[in-house]
Amino acid sequence: VSANDDSRKKVELREHAAALVGQFDAVTYANDFFWKATVAYTGTSVDAAMTRLSATASAQSFGAAQSVVDGGKVADSLVGTLDGRVAQGNIAGLDSILSVAGRLLAADQAQATDALTSLTAQVHGAQRTANVQGALNTARLLADRLPLVAGTEASTAWVEFSQFDGSLGRSGYLDSEYRQQAITVGVDLPVSAGVIGASFTKGDDRTDVDGTADRSEGDRAGLNLYG
Repeated sequence: VSANDDSRKKVELREHAAALVGQFDAVTYANDFFWKATVAYTGTSVDAAMTRLSATASAQSFGAAQSVVDGGKVADSLVGTLDGRVAQGNIAGLDSILSVAGRLLAADQAQATDALTSLTAQVHGAQRTANVQGALNTARLLADRLPLVAGTEASTAWVEFSQFDGSLGRSGYLDSEYRQQAITVGVDLPVSAGVIGASFTKGDDRTDVDGTADRSEGDRAGLNLYG
């Protein structure tokens, strides 16, 4: 077997035999996102050529979900950058990322699909959305206190616990589930012109992307003043 990888885009393998009987029904290597395998036959040899593909273009040709296509863009950028560094012989400090990229290129179809989906970092976007929702929940809690504040005639302390569960969806992406818990402690003080108050909120958020191991957990705290 001889290999020719001068272009770093194509690998050719050749097997010789005294005679060949039959042909392969199909030839594949790793996954269809990054590789296309073709075979040519002669009477005594089999030539296999593996050409590396654009993961983005491949995902689009399969009609893959938008999250897979977007992940393919990230993967193409990563692999292209590493190609350039390897071609220059400048790979200092890249051992870990080269190993990860190599495993991605050699992953089977299902693993590659999951990996490309994960490369979109969907969980971070979902977490940001959940954070905004958490701020809105706190504002709603304070708004709900307005009728009580209006009748306050003495210093009043209060505490409230809240929990919210929700789901986030986006076309072409997996659904995300989030859970938010928070405890708020406050005090209302009557003054000559009305009532002023302050509260402190402490909570935690958790977001999970359905069907994956992607998860984000965060803590939040906030000081609120109102009158």
